[in-house]
Amino acid sequence: TDTEGRLLGIVTEGDLVHRAADERLEPRESVWKENFYRSVFRRRTPETDKAEGLTAAQVMTREVLTVAPEDHVTVAARLLADHNIKSLPVIENERLIGIISRFDLIKRLASNADIFNPMSKD
Repeated sequence: TDTEGRLLGIVTEGDLVHRAADERLEPRESVWKENFYRSVFRRRTPETDKAEGLTAAQVMTREVLTVAPEDHVTVAARLLADHNIKSLPVIENERLIGIISRFDLIKRLASNADIFNPMSKD
């Protein structure tokens, strides 16, 4: 966030995977980036050392999909599924007030909560 609390970007697992993997893999090998991520971050390599030296601004996604607190939970679920992402910032008055993740949605479904009501801040 900036000094006024506005979201500038987000660093995701995918950002880290792509940054580290791009140092070693050809584009045609990108299918294996997830497996590469698992192997890279289990042990230290020159690539992980290099990735550790980067700043959040260097690896973050700047064009971030977001939801508002009054958005229906199915809006968040659809964005997560359609864009194959794992979490969404929740923005109110241009300020970050929370994050909703796939896990949050699964947890809500598992608790037999009424998913047809707007999202709450808990």
